[in-house]
Amino acid sequence: MNRLRLTDDGSEMGLPFVSRFRNRNFRKIVVIVVLILTLCPILLIGLGWALEYDDERPIQSNIVVLDDSPQVFQAAANWMEDDPKRICWLVDKRPDRSVRIGAIDSIPQTYLAELKHLGVDPKRCRIIQTDATQDHQMMRDFASHPQTQGESFTLVVSAFRGRYWHHVIDQALVSDESARFLISPHRTASMSPTRWFLNRHGGKVIQYHWLELLFVTIVGESLYDPIDPYADVFPLAEPSP
Repeated sequence: MNRLRLTDDGSEMGLPFVSRFRNRNFRKIVVIVVLILTLCPILLIGLGWALEYDDERPIQSNIVVLDDSPQVFQAAANWMEDDPKRICWLVDKRPDRSVRIGAIDSIPQTYLAELKHLGVDPKRCRIIQTDATQDHQMMRDFASHPQTQGESFTLVVSAFRGRYWHHVIDQALVSDESARFLISPHRTASMSPTRWFLNRHGGKVIQYHWLELLFVTIVGESLYDPIDPYADVFPLAEPSP
């Protein structure tokens, strides 16, 4: 027995109408699913691409390693091998207490060990330890350091921090000074704009770098200047051999 339903005007409608109604809803669902499957990868790739920034200009005779990605170290080592006169610079902010008491090496010392492992002569590396507490001041101190005056630099960074460092340089330095610094980002095999969402840690990495980028874009320099009450008790220790 056919089930009958009433329309708004009280007339009866049978199963054919119900079937057509269901078919129309099914087609809408299919269209929505196809759009989601098409647009989601584009949006995810766009999130990765937006974090990248590359000056795409020739590598300078001075490079600055600012990230600890394996691809960053390898790129720096390759460039040092290509040009025997090239200098690698390692710069850092104010060391924390664990560094001052000698419990761990500073970031420049750690980077130097990685580069040495890749065949870079430590004598061709220069370390500048600033007293800055955030990246803007660190780059200002580095740009104004007597050893770096009049020199141009290529900043070697991980891919998803390229735009962040671009904003830091533009905000921290005047145009003439910022022109001395070029940015060269380097991707990892699993952390590229087209593959980060396939990595189980990709979401956390992208979230962190977007928060970092949004903060430096909206707020600019950090207003927080941490004061270490133990700075006088535990002075800066000599770097580990």
